[in-house]
Amino acid sequence: MSIEPVKKAKSVEELIEHQTLRSRFETFIARLLYERGLEFFDKIILTVSVISALSLVPIMIINPERMPHYVVYSLLLFLGPYGFYRLYLDRITEDIERVFPDFLRDLAENRRSGMSLVESMKIQAQGNYRKLTPYIKQMAAAMSWGVTIYDVLDKLANRLRSNLIRRALSIIREGADSGGEFSDVLYTAARDIREILELEVQRKSQTVGHLMTMYISHAVFIFVIIILIKFFFPHLEATGSTTGRLGGITIMVPDIKSLVLTLYYGSLVQAVGVGLVGGIVYDGKISGSVKHMFILIVITYLIYYVIGIIH
Repeated sequence: MSIEPVKKAKSVEELIEHQTLRSRFETFIARLLYERGLEFFDKIILTVSVISALSLVPIMIINPERMPHYVVYSLLLFLGPYGFYRLYLDRITEDIERVFPDFLRDLAENRRSGMSLVESMKIQAQGNYRKLTPYIKQMAAAMSWGVTIYDVLDKLANRLRSNLIRRALSIIREGADSGGEFSDVLYTAARDIREILELEVQRKSQTVGHLMTMYISHAVFIFVIIILIKFFFPHLEATGSTTGRLGGITIMVPDIKSLVLTLYYGSLVQAVGVGLVGGIVYDGKISGSVKHMFILIVITYLIYYVIGIIH
């Protein structure tokens, strides 16, 4: 990966002009993540999500007839903020992990040319490693104050919850302790991480079919329920009474409205379950399930609402 040198600004105004709002926002997020970690954001987002979802409970009690709608709104308010937040952070982590092997390789080349680790890290901080660049600047500043490369990488891995960076740190640590040339150790770690990333791409290409199968199974589940509600239940309700007698046996005709609501809530539970399992199968982590649960809940709700099953 080629390093793009930073252009020197002729004035502060020119520097501010070239620094876009997005880059400043990403730098701000990177600084908070590096210093405080994901736990800081998790607490805030989860608190907001829970309060937003619970705020609809009094409305459900006051207006129970609209409960089928408010249940969905509560689920979306709980899953939505946290889901999009995790999706954004996962994309940051994935982007960092994709360029991390290039960062280690370039660091090894600078080290092999005779530079110290601190000097090499400062050179790397001037390069273009996409979303990893703000973190490199943080690590370069920390190393200039005497913090070891092990500590800065360990802090980065813990803050981003990246198993790949933890693995790279383990390889670097073991290689250095065994007396190997440090630049060769960095090359080995970079090659190992790149192979893992390639295997992850292959795994996702193989599991996307399973994810689509789960979506289709949920669609079939809803289709069967709609057939029952639209064609079978009207004939059942046409008996005209809640009881009937057949050969001296009393037959109870179920409350159609309650049965429809039960199937509706069952579809929502099915959506949550399919989204949970599908996310774990495809993304390999629970956080990846939130977006699938959100999508399936919205689709389920819209189908029932458009067809007129819920009002």
